[in-house]
Formats: sequence, C-alpha cells, structure tokens
Amino acid sequence: MTEAWKFSWDRGRAEVSALAGTLAPVDFILGDGRSVQPFAIAPWGDDVSPEHDALPGVLKRLRGEWACVPFGMPEPMAHLPEDWRPSPVALGYPEDFHGHSSNQEWTRTGERPGGIDLVLEYPEGHPVGRVRRSISGRPGQSALDLALTVEARADTQLPLGVHPTFRLPAEPGQASLRFDAPVTGYTYPVPAEPGVSRFVPDARGVPLEAI
Repeated sequence: MTEAWKFSWDRGRAEVSALAGTLAPVDFILGDGRSVQPFAIAPWGDDVSPEHDALPGVLKRLRGEWACVPFGMPEPMAHLPEDWRPSPVALGYPEDFHGHSSNQEWTRTGERPGGIDLVLEYPEGHPVGRVRRSISGRPGQSALDLALTVEARADTQLPLGVHPTFRLPAEPGQASLRFDAPVTGYTYPVPAEPGVSRFVPDARGVPLEAI
C-alpha cells in the first residue's frame, strides 16, 4: 500500500498519497459547521490482488486531484483531426498514461502547519528534470492553494494537465462549477467511449455552461 500524508488547517483536513501525488479526501469545514468532501475516490484504491497490481499507477489509487506532466498517452488515438495530432517532440512522451508524474511515487520534502510539499525526480534523458508540488490550506477559508513547478533540463514544448475529479450527486443538476473569470471548454476530439460520453466530439471554445 502506498504511503499517504495528512495535514489540516482551521477550515479543513486533507490527505495526499505518495503514488501520483493525488490529493483526496479533503474535508472542507463550511461557515455553518458542515463538512463537505467534494472529490471522487475510486472504490478499489485499497484492493490487494494480482489484477490491482497490474493496473497503471494512475489507476491503482485513482482519486481527487493530481498533476499530469506531460499529459497524454503512449500512443495517440486513431482518427485525430489534423490540428489535434501531437508534435514529434510530444510523441516520445509520455511513456505512461497521463505522464510520468501520474504513475510514480512522489517524495515529501516538507510538512508544515496547514500544508505539504512534494517532489518527483524524472529519469535521465527526459526533457523534464523534476516537478514540485505545494498544497496549502487557506487560513480562515474553506479553500486550498495548489502550486505546480516544472523544472526542465532543456527547452521543450510538452502538454501538461492539472486533473481534478469530483464526486457528483446522484441527482443530475445538483452540482455546479464556478469560476472568477469567463471559461471556455474543448471536448475530446474523437468519441472517447462510444455510447458512454454525452459530449459532442471536437467542440471548441464552448462556454462552460453550454458544453
């Protein structure tokens, strides 16, 4: 079982796993005293079986929020539109689904009141040298501040992703995402899971509420 670390602040409690540096569960204490845990947590995270051992790291303890550096998959999907096809540089990476950072054990470099710092070293020859992750509870607020620092060995151009996953209510329409500035969305360029996904493929620059 992977190592995990906990921290708390005056308005919440959080857990961070070494595997993939995933953040969850997080219990936010609201102003009225209620506790809310908004992140999705896969039910198989603590399984012990050969099938579980064979899963990619990103799936073994799938939960919450994590960083994907570089983001992508080992082989591009077929039938991608021309302007979605990866560059020759990006084709060599990631070697893992969602990137090296999503499948490896991170190291805790600092633990402080209300927060934690992590680092992951990359293999020799990878254009990324290391990534750092800092997670802090915001004093007096039911909120977290997250920082991601990517240190490259050389000039390169690779995609990255920050990957929050949320636990949705059973009844549709009972959850919403709110942003401080206008946000537009892009849907997957090809049918990712035919018969499962509800999104129209390859929609670009769509207002979030219209996706």
